[in-house]
Amino acid sequence: MLKKGTRVTRMTQRVGEHPPEGKIIDVTRDSYEIRWDDGHTSIITPEGIVPAKKPKGS
Repeated sequence: MLKKGTRVTRMTQRVGEHPPEGKIIDVTRDSYEIRWDDGHTSIITPEGIVPAKKPKGS
């Protein structure tokens, strides 16, 4: 299970599509609330959510 404050990305279904990235702002038993980098928030289930890769040199 991912923790509050973790940077995440959502897997996409289209080749070449840039996956959105955001930060977990709340965790419940079966969902995450994520504030995406574009400013909107979503409450979603964990399927397809993975920790974001850190840029090289970080």
